[in-house]
Amino acid sequence: KKKKKNPSPPSLLSLPEEIVVNCLARISKSYYPKLSLVCKTICSLILSMELYVARLELETHENVLHVCLQLLDKTRPSWFNEYTNWAGFLIQRLKHGNPYQTLELSYV
Repeated sequence: KKKKKNPSPPSLLSLPEEIVVNCLARISKSYYPKLSLVCKTICSLILSMELYVARLELETHENVLHVCLQLLDKTRPSWFNEYTNWAGFLIQRLKHGNPYQTLELSYV
């Protein structure tokens, strides 16, 4: 008897690139760091101008607030963005008598 090969499961990358970009444009940017680890192709698409344009056209473009905090017990500043719970982190630090030293806001 011949063994039947199991067909590989359908993949997002088996679709045309335009459709993949359209799908990625509908996903919150907060998932992009983890999605970029899936494969080089998805990482490349996440960094592409095509995805940026698609997000603008679909009106799914998100502004991101970046906050840099220099904490007293850290030698290097810590960066947070709107997708992380930096407010909760800061409250925990303040409760434990470890307030931040400086707060610097920048918009990208």
